[in-house]
Amino acid sequence: MVSQKQNWREVARSINNAVPRDASQADAFWTDVWTFVGGLTQHWYPDLSRDDVDDVQQNVWTMLQRPDIRETVLAMEHRLPYIGRVVRSEALKVLTLRKRERNFVLDLDSAAAISAAEPEPWRAIYLREALLKFSTVERALVYARFIEGRSVPELAEKYAVSYSAMATRLSRLFAKLRMLMTKKTD
Repeated sequence: MVSQKQNWREVARSINNAVPRDASQADAFWTDVWTFVGGLTQHWYPDLSRDDVDDVQQNVWTMLQRPDIRETVLAMEHRLPYIGRVVRSEALKVLTLRKRERNFVLDLDSAAAISAAEPEPWRAIYLREALLKFSTVERALVYARFIEGRSVPELAEKYAVSYSAMATRLSRLFAKLRMLMTKKTD
């Protein structure tokens, strides 16, 4: 582990000093960026699982490879602070997503794990039962909207429908969920 930390720190120096002039130098530069992002993420967020670190690396990589950002990064004199801000932003998104996943009862077996000390454990059980009545696509929409925090325009684009169609679909879906939950609590 120590050698890996030294490795990404050494790579950080080379990233700041590198001026890629041809394709092979550019490939080496972006390989160093990949190593740096993984090492920095593990260093700043040691509690993240290896899969979460990989997610952060992939998200940062995808962002840095956008043509406009790629050229901006290459033109910067001091790249590390910018890359560090991107890493922090993406890592916090992953941490927020994991927190939402822990707090949301979507998994079919999670109702069994509800603590008896919870003030209203029946509410989570009813939510689970209501979600079981939804189709796979409807459950996926609930997950994407509340767990992943996706916006209506993002969901509309993902499912290839208009904004108004997605907004209407979500509105009806949540009305159905409220109705099912109200029936159970009465």
